[in-house]
Amino acid sequence: MPIFVDTAGNNKLYPNEDNNTNKSTPREDFVPKVSQAIFLGAKKLYDVVLMLFFTIIAVVTLLVSAIVAAFN
Repeated sequence: MPIFVDTAGNNKLYPNEDNNTNKSTPREDFVPKVSQAIFLGAKKLYDVVLMLFFTIIAVVTLLVSAIVAAFN
């Protein structure tokens, strides 16, 4: 239920828009979203690094096999 306050200074009561009915603070609302975003970003970065690692292994393997085949 909103608290009514005189925000305009004209002795009329208006709902206080700043009064939230839940008791959570802005920090409590912000922290889970940030930590989840960091986690998803780290997971995506890990996937990219892992993909590049195996791509490099595949390219090196192909180069070594091409060099070995060229000298045989």
